Amino acid sequence: MKFTKFNKTNRIEWGVSTENLPFKKLGDIFNEGVKLVKIRGFYLQNGRFGKQANAITDSCILNVPTHMTKTIEEILNDSEAVEAIKNGECWVSIHKYHSSTYNKDCYSFDFVEESDTIEDLPNE
Repeated sequence: MKFTKFNKTNRIEWGVSTENLPFKKLGDIFNEGVKLVKIRGFYLQNGRFGKQANAITDSCILNVPTHMTKTIEEILNDSEAVEAIKNGECWVSIHKYHSSTYNKDCYSFDFVEESDTIEDLPNE
């Protein structure tokens, strides 16, 4: 058994420089026509509304919807998932939905298999 899978940390070195990457919302890139994105890493930060997850891509940092925070925490605590992301195996498909609670259009994503991907974020 590999007990290292129980090591809990949010300080993962993804091997990707985020120094000059702009922050973007899922809705912004969805409306630019981007539907599929390769994820290079995730991280959590504390904000005024509690824990917030962000996704690192090749050309920006994406604000992850609040309802995905628990899922991102699980990913960060799973050594196999972290290694798969580092190996370039994590892709998400962005979609729009209407929230009846807030009566507005919102954006989220689903994880997809690499074989389902056909495009990535354009370089800016």
